[in-house]
Amino acid sequence: MFLYTATSAGLAKAATVSDYDGASEHMLRRPSSIESINSIATTGSSVISRLFKRERSLTPSRASEPLYDCDEQARNERIQTLQKNKEFLNGLVTEIEMQALEDIKRLQGEVIELKKKLDSKDSLLKAKMQDVQDTTALRHEIASLVAELTKARATVGALEAELERVESEQSKLDRSIKAQETENRTLVQALAEGQDELKKLTGAAEPESHRVAERETDFKVRLERAKDKIQADLADKDALIDSLHHHHEADKLEFERRPASKDATIKKLQEGLVNGTVKSKEAATTTSLEIEKLRSNLSEKSVQIDVLRKELQEAKQYHEVAVGEIADLKNQASFPLTATARKAAKEIQNRDKIIENLKAELAKKNAHIRASEIAASLSEALPSRRSFPKPKSRIHQVSHSSDLERCDERVESD
Repeated sequence: MFLYTATSAGLAKAATVSDYDGASEHMLRRPSSIESINSIATTGSSVISRLFKRERSLTPSRASEPLYDCDEQARNERIQTLQKNKEFLNGLVTEIEMQALEDIKRLQGEVIELKKKLDSKDSLLKAKMQDVQDTTALRHEIASLVAELTKARATVGALEAELERVESEQSKLDRSIKAQETENRTLVQALAEGQDELKKLTGAAEPESHRVAERETDFKVRLERAKDKIQADLADKDALIDSLHHHHEADKLEFERRPASKDATIKKLQEGLVNGTVKSKEAATTTSLEIEKLRSNLSEKSVQIDVLRKELQEAKQYHEVAVGEIADLKNQASFPLTATARKAAKEIQNRDKIIENLKAELAKKNAHIRASEIAASLSEALPSRRSFPKPKSRIHQVSHSSDLERCDERVESD
C-alpha cells in the first residue's frame, strides 16, 4: 500500500491529466478475479501510453533539445519524474504478478474443491444406484417374508393357547418359589442367630471343645442318616418315574393304534346307518365306553402326578434341612478348635461335593417329572367330545371329526 501511494503521488506530479487519478485509484483496488487482473493490465498499458504521449506532447524545442543542453534543474526534474514513473511501473508489474499468482492459487483451490464435490456427488450417485438395487432386492425379500408371515400367523393361534396354559402353570410355580424363598430367608436368619450364639460359646476354652466334638459326631450321624434317606427317596422316585414313563409309552402306543380302529368303527357305523341296523348304535356305545375308560386312566395318571409333586416337595424340604445342618457343621469346623474338628471339616467338604452331585441328580429328576407333567397335560387337553388322540396330520383330524359329527346326527335321527 505504501508503494501504491508513493507511485500515485509521483504520477500526479508527472502528469497533469485528470484521468491519471482515476487510473491510479482503479489500480490501487485489490483484484478479486481474472477479469480484475485483465482490467489492471489494460489500465497500466493505458497509463504507460499516456505517459509516452505526454513526453511527446512537449514543445518541439523542449523535446528536441538534449538533456545536457537544458539547465541542470530541469534536467534533474525530468530524471526524477522518469525514475518515479519507472518505479511506479515496476511496482505495478510486481503487484499485478503477485495478484495474478494469488488468484491462480485461489482458482486452483476452487478447482480442487469442485473436483472433490464432483467426486462426492459421483459417490452419492453410485450409492443411490446401489440403494435402488438393494431396494428392489429387499422388495422381493419382503414379499417372500410376507408370504411366510401369513403362513406363520396360522400357527400362532394354537401356540398362543398353549403359551397361555404354560404361563398359568409358570405363575403357580413362581408363587411356590416365592414362598420357598421366604422360608429360606427365615432359615438364614435363624442360622445367623445360631452362628452368633456359637461364637459366644466358642469364647469358652477347652471344656467347650469336648461338647463341640460330641456335637460333631452327632451331626455326622445325622448327616449320614440324611444322606441315606435322600438316596432312598431318590431311588423310590427313580422307580416311580420309570414306571410312569413305561405306562406313558404304553399309552402312547395305544393312542397311536387308535386311529386305524377308529376309521374301521366309523366305516361300520356308516354301513349300519345306511342299512338301518342297530349294530351302529352298539358300536357307538362301545366307542364311547372306551373313551370314558381312557379318560378315567388319564385322571388316575393326573392323581399319580399330584402325589409325585407332593413327595418331591417333601424331599426338597428335607434336603433344605440337611443343607442347613451342613452349614452349621461348616461354621463350627471353620474355628481352629481341635484336630478332630479339622478332620470333620475335610469330611464336610467331601460331603458337600456328594450333596452337589445329589442336587444335580435331583434337578434331572425334576426336569423329567416336569416333562411327564407336560405330556399328561397335553393328553388332558385333547378334545373331549367323542374324539380320539391327535392324528399325525391336521387334515386327517378335521375329516375324522366331521365324520363323527355326521354319525352322531344320524344316530340321534334314528
